[in-house]
Amino acid sequence: MTAARSPASSPQHPAPSIQVRNARTHNLRGVDADLPRNRLVVVAGPSGSGKSSLLFDTVFAEGRRRVLETLPASARAAAGMLRRPDVDSVRGLPPTVAIRQAEGRAGKASTVGTLTDVDETLRLLFAREGQAHCPECGEPLAAQGVSAVVASILAMPERTKLILHAPLARDETGDHVETVERAVRDGFVRVRVDGKTLEAGDVPPLAREEPHTVEAVVDRLIVKPGIEERLRESVDLAIETGGGTLVVTTLDAEKNETDRLLSTRFACGRCDVSYPDVDPRTFSFRSPYGACEACRGSGETEDGVCGVCGGDRIGPLGRAVRLGGHGVAGVRRMRPAGVRAWLDSLDGGAALRRCHDDVARRLAAMESLGVGYLSLDRGGRTLSGGELQRSRLVAALAGGLSGVAYVLDEPSAGLHPADTRRLLEAMRSLVDAGASVLAVEHDAAVADAADHVLLLGPEGGEAGGTVVYEGPPSGRPAPEAIEPPAPAAAAAETITFGPLTLNNLDGVSASFPVGRLTGVCGVSGSGKSTLVDAGLVPAMKEAVAGGDSPLLSGHESVARVVNVGQSPLGRSPRSCPATVLKVWSPIRAAFARTRLARLRGFEAGRFSFNDPDGRCPTCEGRGEVLLRTPLLPTAGVECPDCRGRRFNPATLAVTFKDQSAGDVLAMTVREAAGLFENLSKIAGPLRTAVEAGLGYLRLGQPSSTLSGGEAQRLRLARELSAADPSPTLFALDEPTAGLGPGEVARLVAILRRLTAAGHTVVAVEHDPAFLAACDRLIELGPGAGPDGGRVIATGTPAEVAANPGSVTGRYL
Repeated sequence: MTAARSPASSPQHPAPSIQVRNARTHNLRGVDADLPRNRLVVVAGPSGSGKSSLLFDTVFAEGRRRVLETLPASARAAAGMLRRPDVDSVRGLPPTVAIRQAEGRAGKASTVGTLTDVDETLRLLFAREGQAHCPECGEPLAAQGVSAVVASILAMPERTKLILHAPLARDETGDHVETVERAVRDGFVRVRVDGKTLEAGDVPPLAREEPHTVEAVVDRLIVKPGIEERLRESVDLAIETGGGTLVVTTLDAEKNETDRLLSTRFACGRCDVSYPDVDPRTFSFRSPYGACEACRGSGETEDGVCGVCGGDRIGPLGRAVRLGGHGVAGVRRMRPAGVRAWLDSLDGGAALRRCHDDVARRLAAMESLGVGYLSLDRGGRTLSGGELQRSRLVAALAGGLSGVAYVLDEPSAGLHPADTRRLLEAMRSLVDAGASVLAVEHDAAVADAADHVLLLGPEGGEAGGTVVYEGPPSGRPAPEAIEPPAPAAAAAETITFGPLTLNNLDGVSASFPVGRLTGVCGVSGSGKSTLVDAGLVPAMKEAVAGGDSPLLSGHESVARVVNVGQSPLGRSPRSCPATVLKVWSPIRAAFARTRLARLRGFEAGRFSFNDPDGRCPTCEGRGEVLLRTPLLPTAGVECPDCRGRRFNPATLAVTFKDQSAGDVLAMTVREAAGLFENLSKIAGPLRTAVEAGLGYLRLGQPSSTLSGGEAQRLRLARELSAADPSPTLFALDEPTAGLGPGEVARLVAILRRLTAAGHTVVAVEHDPAFLAACDRLIELGPGAGPDGGRVIATGTPAEVAANPGSVTGRYL
């Protein structure tokens, strides 16, 4: 598979390069590399060969450090804590942007719309062009004159005590020093800050990162005959100062305050109610200003969908704004094709056209990157690592930055081979716009279409870290071929599931042979995860727990269900491969049995990250401290006291075979397996992890830095080492993510061990080599979203390859 070459890649016009000299980061062994700028560069090699160490931990890390040096003094001081990458020099480095799979898993409030920045423009569009309606009666809101505002106040009961406030800042972040100073210059003596009235000259410092409401105190009045002229003047001043709105605060006998907002811009004559101005924050579920108060913007409560907002996630005014027949929540539920059709139906001026063009670019980028099947309100935490990375990449494609270097982490992860062409076109468009694209990749099709390939190896971990090949893709060594195993005999038993109607699946049924390896394939968004993760797995779990699932038959021979997915390995900052593999407890016990530990009375708990007596007090056992700097994401830097070793000096003085607990955490899985070779409870799981292609991981590496594929294989290694003989259904999600061709063969061998022991394996997968090694394939499609959701081919890999209706068959 190839992509059209940029004219700039002609040999007659050599490009400048990013020159890396003597890189020694992690396992890199003095690597020299010249990475052409304004080109598509692929860095390939086995897992752990040093690809991420070169691109992310050397090139991008140096770029980030240089950006910090350009910031104010406080940020430059923080930059001093970021260790310079272990490299002699990096020259010719443009500004760098890193988009990783594992970095910064999407927040709880993130959606596809917020990740792609489509949501930001939609909010602006609804604020400028939408028609606000009264949330109470549904009538369109309209402007009212000052006289109507005055009349509304005079209609209050006689002798009502009230204060007129002019809004200066409403739920806006910042210290608001200039806001208060401006109020003083305008002659206001008092201001109300976050509900507390203060002398304007005595306002204490406000936290910049928190939202605040600042209002000028305009007048204090009592409703009674004869105040009409003074009230009119005060209302005029408040309206002018507050940009069309004022807050009338009434006081009862106990001096309790009740606020009522009045506006000359957004008012309902029928209900005699005013509303604040509609701005982009009105439609933001991530801001207290716009979020539904009942569910705080989540759209859900403990009982399910929020009963107040109906899952729309925003407040009543935001829900009551309409544009082109839809509210913003309805548009968010659409996929790109639906949003584009809605946009094209709108009529308006220049502002609408600018918003239209921006959203259209991002929607086109979503489709070109293979995530056009995702709705804008799809939760960020429900995305795979590849989907998450490509959603973030949409913002880069639409942003049009020129002269930067994008560092990507296996952007093809989760893509069907049929979708890879569009990804290549998208990356090529970045290059044509003047950017450099540097990608860690395993997909041979992506490498074939690159301008320059750097191959690291020859193996992972200590056996890697050297340049095996550098140059055009045509000269690189051919990837290792995988011979598919001989077809297994037909299974005696079969699990039948369905018909399932969910998401884009409409009455789909499928059969999974017991004791065999089944691959569920199809283009991205065809319904594979819905069938397995949302359908088969929960039904099987219910069945093995003794429940009744009418969609299942033939499941009686399975006693256990293990869903080995790519979700993050927990939120604890102390989670690492040692804890995930459950070897840290026996390792702690091994240290507690040493002579020095017994002399000092150290028990196994002393070597826990959670023990205040044993851990480093500065980083509290994390090995790193958080560095917060302006404009950049929070970064973890090595603890200056324990130097990343997590424990205090007394604990580190205890050694096992001359290695401290901190030394063991710094070891690779492969090295630790050798150190503890005589302790089966430790060596067994570690050796299994090595077989799963994870021997290069360090025992203490934070789980948050692992890709989805690495997290999944760690879980699989843990299950394999547990040696539970109960017949089990293992469900896997893209298990080949992050693996090179040779490693895919080893993974298949591990899964064959499971099926040989009587277990059943079902894997959602795109990799043709893996699929060719399965006993049975179930293909969904033919397209994504509403164009998919049907079984289009089943059978052995040979049968699917021969099926003319199969999209996957041509790649087998």
